Amino acid sequence: MASTFSFLEINYPELFTISELSERLIYIDPSSSLSKSRLFSEKLAQLIWQFEDLVPFDGNQVERINQLFYKNCIPDVVKDIFHVIRKSGNKASHDGSGSKQEALYILKKCFQLAKWFYETYENDYIETTEYQLPEDDQKVSLDKLNAELERLSKQVVDYQAKVATINATPELVIERQQRALTNANNIGKTEAETRAIIDEQLRDAGWECETEKLNYKKNKSLPEKGKNKAIAEWPCNGKWADYALFVGLDLYGIVEAKKFATDISTDLQQSKIYAERIESHDNFKLLGNWNGYRVPFLFSTNGRNYLEQIKTKSGIWFLDIRNDRNKSKALRGWFSPQGIIEQFNRDVEKANTRLQESEYDYLQNPSGLGLRYYQIDAIKAVENKLIKQPEDKRSLLVMATGTGKTRTTIGLAYRLIKSDRFKRILFLTDRRLLASQALGSFKDNKVEDINTFSNIYKIEEMKNVYPETETRLHFATVQSMVKRLFYSDNETLAIDAYDCIIIDEAHRGYNLDKEINEEDLFFKDENDYVGQYKRVIEYFNAYIIGLTATPALHTTEIFGKPVHNYSYR
Repeated sequence: MASTFSFLEINYPELFTISELSERLIYIDPSSSLSKSRLFSEKLAQLIWQFEDLVPFDGNQVERINQLFYKNCIPDVVKDIFHVIRKSGNKASHDGSGSKQEALYILKKCFQLAKWFYETYENDYIETTEYQLPEDDQKVSLDKLNAELERLSKQVVDYQAKVATINATPELVIERQQRALTNANNIGKTEAETRAIIDEQLRDAGWECETEKLNYKKNKSLPEKGKNKAIAEWPCNGKWADYALFVGLDLYGIVEAKKFATDISTDLQQSKIYAERIESHDNFKLLGNWNGYRVPFLFSTNGRNYLEQIKTKSGIWFLDIRNDRNKSKALRGWFSPQGIIEQFNRDVEKANTRLQESEYDYLQNPSGLGLRYYQIDAIKAVENKLIKQPEDKRSLLVMATGTGKTRTTIGLAYRLIKSDRFKRILFLTDRRLLASQALGSFKDNKVEDINTFSNIYKIEEMKNVYPETETRLHFATVQSMVKRLFYSDNETLAIDAYDCIIIDEAHRGYNLDKEINEEDLFFKDENDYVGQYKRVIEYFNAYIIGLTATPALHTTEIFGKPVHNYSYR
């Protein structure tokens, strides 16, 4: 039986040889097969980069994949496949683990990737739709295949003519991009594959999750003290919730998992049914009853990353059912176990009352911050919008240079933390120098009595990647946060890492100077920088406050109209 990858043999012999090796190794050493599949995906990503005529790149695979996605070269479905292959291959290389079943699953992913690539860039159709593993052919020599791969890897293939052809006109580029989307939409994902994606997302957020093993219906899996479990197929009086989220023995959330290509229940109707039907049991604890709903947090997802253009088919839709005024919203990721506890314990109305009842005199004390009337007005404007327009989670302060934005920010941040309105604030700048200056001000300026902000609350500096539980203020640059969230292979930050973000100099975009390169991250132009900067602030489930002296067009597009404007006039 010929390899299902045979359509690659003529035009892409190196890819074909790698796929043959992966197929042959699956019978001998599955972990080596997984490593070869990872190599296959790396070579394919490099080819796409070359065909898209992008600038030279020396980053790692995770950076390349995410850059290709961000530059609209690969759709989100393809990006996900790349990451699945990469992570599985990394794990196999690091600890030598890997089963034949997993290696076969990854080969199927490689085939989906190869078919999408070939149909997109060769503008040809592959009739075969399902991957079939060839029988173990003892006659195929591994040594011979490895020697052939080594020969091909040394062979420099000139694709410039092809690159010139497929990028000849803007119309051809647009046509190829549309073809890439169409072909990606034809990649079918079974319900099991969708569950595998959701499982991984939950694990990344800190939950124990594996649908086949951690499953009540199949294995009678139960919550345990000291463990954070997402248990699949949880009983709800005749129905089965796709996942139940337990922190210890406490049930915090119910998840409805849809098929990958289907619409998400943005009204969370099915999750509401689960939350109504679930019954108490000695093996776990219900946290309350809210108008007949016995679970506070409801979720619905199909595993796809959130895209505004297809918001009913993407993201993780969330509803806090405890208050009937709450509306469902799309999240960019899952709450961590600690984050979901904080979400449950937070009493926004009580915190708002504290803000409203708190006097401002101590902020005007000359021996402290000594804020002036217009600075107090700025703080009041943000607090007023925060309380009276809870659905709009963005505020913009416009204050002329020299009118004390930093001191105003210190007073505002202190009040927001002191009232427990927010748990942790991220102070974001586009320069290390700006962050260092602001950090110094938070450490030096007294806010109440003889205490500075840092005397009362824990502050973390830029060098610390992950804020500790007791941290109330964390400083970072846009560049470093982009790398942590979207271009790193390390553990990422959960969407609940910060519940408020303050952006200093929010009007700034991208400037061609040496400082912008201090994080060693490439931005091709101002639109690129602003786009990635938006991705950062939209990633977190947080309230956003922008500070600027001179709002640019993109500033008001992101933050809306200013809530307070203290101009030069």
